[in-house]
Amino acid sequence: MGHLHILNLVMDVIIIILVVILAKDYWKHKKAGYKLITPEEFKSLYNSLDKNTEILDLRTPQQFSKEKVFKSRNLYIGGMDFKNGIKNFDKRKSYIVFADKTNITKQGAYLLKKEGMSNVYGVKGTWDKIKGSGVTLK
Repeated sequence: MGHLHILNLVMDVIIIILVVILAKDYWKHKKAGYKLITPEEFKSLYNSLDKNTEILDLRTPQQFSKEKVFKSRNLYIGGMDFKNGIKNFDKRKSYIVFADKTNITKQGAYLLKKEGMSNVYGVKGTWDKIKGSGVTLK
């Protein structure tokens, strides 16, 4: 009976630790200040683009070369140049970022905000949902 009680206690502690880790990650992104938008909201922003807004595709260069959003620029988040590249961005511009998964988009948006970009949007959803929104592809 004692071993079962200790095992239950250990499991409770593990669950609490996991909840704290997940909550910390959630609040990190919540506090970052970027805005998550739907693919439909992205299309609306896309249709009213100006010279002060850049679209960043965080997918791999291979994915980008196959199919991309017109006027987007590839900045692969898994590449060595990502963090160094965003250091030189104009902090006054708006940035719309997307990837093939929402978690990758969130990470990119978080890093842009952390680097001091004032206006950052992250597009929720998969690549199929983004291109299905009706934005112009190239």
